[in-house]
Amino acid sequence: MNENMPYLLAYSATAVFGLSCIFYTVFANRISPIWVNTIKACVGTLGFFLTTTLFYEWNSISWQSLSSFFVSGFIGLGIGDLFLILAFTRIGAARTLMVFSCGPLFTGLQGYFFFGQTLSMNKLFAIVFLITCLFILSYEGYKEKGQWEFKGVVFALLGVLFDAIGIGLTRFGFENSAQVIPIEANFYRAIGALVFFIIYNQVRPIHLVSEFKKLIPKEKSIILLASVMGTYVSLWLWNTAVKYGHLASISAIAAAEPFTVAVFEHIYLKKWPTKYLLIASVFFSCGMFFLFYK
Repeated sequence: MNENMPYLLAYSATAVFGLSCIFYTVFANRISPIWVNTIKACVGTLGFFLTTTLFYEWNSISWQSLSSFFVSGFIGLGIGDLFLILAFTRIGAARTLMVFSCGPLFTGLQGYFFFGQTLSMNKLFAIVFLITCLFILSYEGYKEKGQWEFKGVVFALLGVLFDAIGIGLTRFGFENSAQVIPIEANFYRAIGALVFFIIYNQVRPIHLVSEFKKLIPKEKSIILLASVMGTYVSLWLWNTAVKYGHLASISAIAAAEPFTVAVFEHIYLKKWPTKYLLIASVFFSCGMFFLFYK
């Protein structure tokens, strides 16, 4: 594979997922975040299974890799994506993904507190700028609703945490079974997410089929297409990039996703970015610069 191809795949994955997020937000507000996540998991599982069966072959896989992919999906695609879409409904897709892009910073903080790794001056500057960004996003909720928007930011931060764990487990799975292709790994991850939603449904019914039947044909097509693009296509592209590319560089590419989503929001929702989002974007960009500056 060309050395630049993983980064092109990573950017394509973020763009496809960003566009899908607009529709996830619409249906999450209308029905529920857990319903949207379950639809995504069902579509992804079916797509990955059919693609692997019809166009590739099932490779031998170690128990360590299988369990890593499964737990990665349970945590990252199940719990993590649930918090992600919960945040969508409170602070919007662009703001949520802005918080989500702070993942490398939190990874660095984990290294500092738990593994004795040092924090450079650039990382400290990044912390200041990104915390300021989070403060502005919460303050925007205070100005608009009369109360601080802590829940949306916390949901997004929890999504970051579980997603980061999922990414690490996915890479561990590839390291232990190099012959496993990304599309096959995505199937095991999607199964993990499905198990999470099955367990959730036992506690609080999701009403997957009944809510789907209430939609008109156009709406059914939209949510299914968004699920195919945002779960199936974007994960295929992203895991291919993760397998062959440099993780830190791929994470840096993902940092552009909030701005991509903001453009999509403007086009689809005919909604201009607020001044608070623009100010937060400046601090976010400065934080990303110091985070990845060598």
